[in-house]
Amino acid sequence: MKKSKFSHEFRPIHSPKDGALLSIEAYAGRIHGRKMRRRFKLSVYGDERWVRKAAETWIREVREQQFDNQQTFTEAFKLIEPYKLNLFDVVRQYMANVEKYKLAEPWTFRQAANAVLDFKQANKKSAHYLRGLKGYLSTISLALGERICDDIKVEHLEEFLRSMLSF
Repeated sequence: MKKSKFSHEFRPIHSPKDGALLSIEAYAGRIHGRKMRRRFKLSVYGDERWVRKAAETWIREVREQQFDNQQTFTEAFKLIEPYKLNLFDVVRQYMANVEKYKLAEPWTFRQAANAVLDFKQANKKSAHYLRGLKGYLSTISLALGERICDDIKVEHLEEFLRSMLSF
């Protein structure tokens, strides 16, 4: 009897037409009663060696994540143990505070520029001033429009200004 080169963690998936190997299904155990399975297609990875390596890496990452989660859970219980608190009550209270003090989603540069224009218009700035400001903000929005404001650095603005001066 020929011994299979696949362990219980891997299951080959063959073509029903010609029996060629199509993919490998990796099994990383159960987490909360749910089977952790994933298929790795030969067509994506090129050959069986790379498929197996990708599957092994995925299994290791899932198991490490599960171990990290168990450690986190244990540490959380140790933190609240002296206070005789229930973990679910602590999480429930935390979530109530998160909702209460929830921060707004970060703005893109274009959203911030539009907010500035709205603010200036609401403060009765002249049409001439607003046209000029809109022109400047529209131009810079072409370069930075979809970037998150928190990610924009002075270097990005300097690069934009250099590109404008080179015209």
